Amino acid sequence: MAKSKKPRKAYRPHYSRDAQLEAATDALFKRSAESVNQAAADDILLSLDASWLHLRKGTATALDMNALTTAANMAVVLAEKGVGAEFLDVCCKASIELQRVKTYHAQCGRYVASGLGIKLIREMIDVRYAQLTADGYCAGLDYQAAQIVADRMREGCVLTNADLKAA
Repeated sequence: MAKSKKPRKAYRPHYSRDAQLEAATDALFKRSAESVNQAAADDILLSLDASWLHLRKGTATALDMNALTTAANMAVVLAEKGVGAEFLDVCCKASIELQRVKTYHAQCGRYVASGLGIKLIREMIDVRYAQLTADGYCAGLDYQAAQIVADRMREGCVLTNADLKAA
């Protein structure tokens, strides 16, 4: 009586992490020419508005701060690259205020912003929405800005060097 052999498994290549990241990046950038959907921009605005209201009331969480900080970083990078360049100063000041809020949280355990800080953060949210809805703005710009923000975070700085010197 002969033993029955199991069928041989098909060869499946194992890709390195770098190869997988490269494939994911290529997949994202194939869609980079698509314009940003108005509904998606509105959803982002509503989310940032909710986080801003929580910060204003003094009930902000780490998730709210993450959303606001991400929006500020994206707004700064896009303004540096020319999308709403006239608002770069507002975005940088809002980033500095968010850094102050984080420092205060480390001391007392609450996310609290001053009156001027709240106003600057609100203006930054409006700038971010204007960037998303600008004529000719496409998803590729968001992808590139997100990559620049990620690179800056890996380097350990959220703000640009000029902003760190000014603070």
